[in-house]
Amino acid sequence: MTEVPVTTLQVMGINLPFSGGFYFRALPYQAVALATRRLNAHGQGVIFYFHPWEFDPEHPRPESTTRREALSHYGFLDNAAQKFSRLLKQFKFATVLSGGPLVEK
Repeated sequence: MTEVPVTTLQVMGINLPFSGGFYFRALPYQAVALATRRLNAHGQGVIFYFHPWEFDPEHPRPESTTRREALSHYGFLDNAAQKFSRLLKQFKFATVLSGGPLVEK
């Protein structure tokens, strides 16, 4: 098993996640792209992670979720696929195991 840490961007001494899950969905695309470019400029790749359901705004929603769970799990699903598509067009990617650099086109 290989553990791959979530990519964060340090802002004012705080490590902020931005590259997957709720963070990717909730942040404006421009913020995600800026953070990616900033890290790439310093030779650091970005690990993006997604669950398949994050691209399906219509997936089942159990009634027993709390408001926090509902926001983190179902919030901002409507534009996730479009943001992901834009990301794929703007940046180059490699698999984690390939060891290739992740550098903007």
